Amino acid sequence: MLKVPGPKILGHTGASKRDLIPLTERFFQKYGNEYLSWVGPFPVYITREPQLIQEILNSPHCVKKSGFVYKVISNILGDGLMTSENPKWSKHRKLLNPAFKQNILFRFMTIFNTETKNFLKLMDSYVGTGEKDLLTDLLSLAFRTTTQTTIGSKVTEHEAFKTNTLMHSFEYLQDTIIKQILYPWLRNTQILKLTGLHRPISDAISFLNKTVLEMIEDKITTSDDVSKGGENNPFFVVDHVMAHLKNGNFTYENAKSEANIIIAAGYETVGSVILFTLTFLAMHSEYQDRLYEELLELYPKLGDFEVTYDDIQKLDYLDRVLNETMRLIPPVPAIFRQNTEDIKLSNGTLIPKGTHLGICIFNLHRSEDLWGAKSSTFDPDNFLPDNVQQRHPYSFIPFVKGIRTCIGMRYAYMLTKVALVKLLRNYKFSTKFRYEDLSFLMRVAMQLEKTPLLELKKRSK
Repeated sequence: MLKVPGPKILGHTGASKRDLIPLTERFFQKYGNEYLSWVGPFPVYITREPQLIQEILNSPHCVKKSGFVYKVISNILGDGLMTSENPKWSKHRKLLNPAFKQNILFRFMTIFNTETKNFLKLMDSYVGTGEKDLLTDLLSLAFRTTTQTTIGSKVTEHEAFKTNTLMHSFEYLQDTIIKQILYPWLRNTQILKLTGLHRPISDAISFLNKTVLEMIEDKITTSDDVSKGGENNPFFVVDHVMAHLKNGNFTYENAKSEANIIIAAGYETVGSVILFTLTFLAMHSEYQDRLYEELLELYPKLGDFEVTYDDIQKLDYLDRVLNETMRLIPPVPAIFRQNTEDIKLSNGTLIPKGTHLGICIFNLHRSEDLWGAKSSTFDPDNFLPDNVQQRHPYSFIPFVKGIRTCIGMRYAYMLTKVALVKLLRNYKFSTKFRYEDLSFLMRVAMQLEKTPLLELKKRSK
């Protein structure tokens, strides 16, 4: 591994959330598109080269998630699809795939439309009140939707859901996860006790697990859910889980862990991507106006309206805007694997068994080699068909690719598009925040150090 260039300082990756992305960029500029980093005494091979990324993500020897990252997630949220190893991962992925098939996602559109309709009423109250921080509201929208489609519409009656206590627990634990990834000593129980963090973390985990299990059990014992779903008519993810609980393929611990992981992975990424898209369009009014014209043609009526799956397939410019947003600010900035056998990449790099492998999606998406001299500039034309065909297929991987591609990719696209369609059809967004002042924080999902404030103006037609 020492043949791969890189800093030879053990443990140097213990950087802050703010410094980690600039640090990786400096290393790529210095060492090229691959370098050797360290977490304590453990070597980490890091790359942003699309061909090498393709080889890693499609290798049967690189299916295992990196222990020093994903073990933290499984300790806190449970061992679900995001964290589990084979053969458990392969088994559970196969069992849960039907929950994300297209015909099921079509049925989710009712919940998407209902929640976004209610969200428009909140946005109406912000019109004429100056710039607002919309992040919490958008995360709440995504959380409400993701929780319902995972566990069932009846969750809206639970006190922890109505008071946002459940969402706040998820937020606190996701922040805890990234701290323990960046600062491994915070995984030590004794150190946590000395710092006073052990009790609040333990209490948050207990509350989360107890609440989600209550919701699952309530769904299992109730047959009058408005969805008409259930074991014989699966609608929500929990309906599929119910069948697997009965036939012994799942335990209640499995059910709780999978629900935690699906909700956590879904709501933060979707809510953030909606905000990032609105922010870029507020900064670039010419692109917002062009998208508005596309929406006006399909939705001539102002106010709330039903968005169908067929509708969002027709919105080509929305696709380009959304993809360009996820290029510049990918939902997940990096992923990590660990190879279970020696592998030799096409550039001659030999990676010994057990090495941690880092895929820097943020740096991949901004590489000048792939995206040109203006790789850090917002330009939806990057996703014109001709431009897409000229690039390596692994130049753009917002939901990863290969063997462990994100199970909820189509779900995330659908919910994000429904929300954006209704917001951008009804309001014009503006901001005083400057593009060059965006500062990124490394979390499980991408986060901005300072949230841009947005002003809403009601459309007149």
